[in-house]
Amino acid sequence: MAAGTFLAAFVVYEGVLFAATSVLPSGQGAFSIAVISQVLVINAAAAAALALAHFLAAALRLLFVTADAPMLR
Repeated sequence: MAAGTFLAAFVVYEGVLFAATSVLPSGQGAFSIAVISQVLVINAAAAAALALAHFLAAALRLLFVTADAPMLR
């Protein structure tokens, strides 16, 4: 589920950037497969790092639950 959501968000993000090129200047290779692949790898690594940080924080009980806030999962 999370991977599908990440992929959908990435596609929307790239689509918005592609649409912005109609009004913003860009070079010939701005949306080449190499550039999009590099952005995808960077975003996937960042998402994995954040997920790992959340998992570790939960495992070490660094996430606190108060009566006013819902529990993070």
